This record gives sequence, structure tokens and C-alpha cells, in this order.
Amino acid sequence: RTKSRSISYKVAWYLGEIGGSEAIEELKQILKGNSSFEIRTIAIEALIKLNPDDLESILISHIDDRHVVVAKESYDALRKIKVPSALKILVSKLRKENIYNQMVQELLNQ
Repeated sequence: RTKSRSISYKVAWYLGEIGGSEAIEELKQILKGNSSFEIRTIAIEALIKLNPDDLESILISHIDDRHVVVAKESYDALRKIKVPSALKILVSKLRKENIYNQMVQELLNQ
């Protein structure tokens, strides 16, 4: 199981290095699957690096991730791209979840 996780981690990282539309689609599939939060975090980092056209919606959809690490990675990336529509959606989603109150407060204080 540990070896499988290690391989999945490396695959997600390599996809980010390789790039291209097929790599982007594979990374999206990793995010949809039951991968560990470490692997989903690497997939998000790879997608941020590859910057697909739908990056904003991908990041927004992972704000609700049950693992705070994945949600925080998405949140931080959305803050960096500073798209007003994304920030409004982000604040709305974050307000629904008490676990993210601190992140919401940081966003509102900027």
C-alpha cells in the first residue's frame, strides 16, 4: 500500500512536469478519485503550475475538500490569481463551512 501511494504521488508530480492536455485530464481524474490528501495536494499543485483554462473552477470545487491541506492549497492559489468572481464564490463557499473561518477572515482582511 505504501509503495502504491509512493507511485501515485510520483505519477501526479510527473504529470505536472510533463504538461499538456492529457496530463491535465489525468490530474483532474486524480482529484475526482479517492486518492490520499497528499496525492490530491500534489495534483492541485501540478494543475496550478500547468494553469489550464478551467483552473479557477477546479480550485473552487476543491475548497470543500474534507482535508484542510487540499482546501488550503486551493484557497491560496485562488487568492494569488485574484479573479473577483472567484473570490466572491470562494467567500460564499468558505462561509458555509465553520472549519474554514480562519481562512475567510484572512481573505476579508486583505
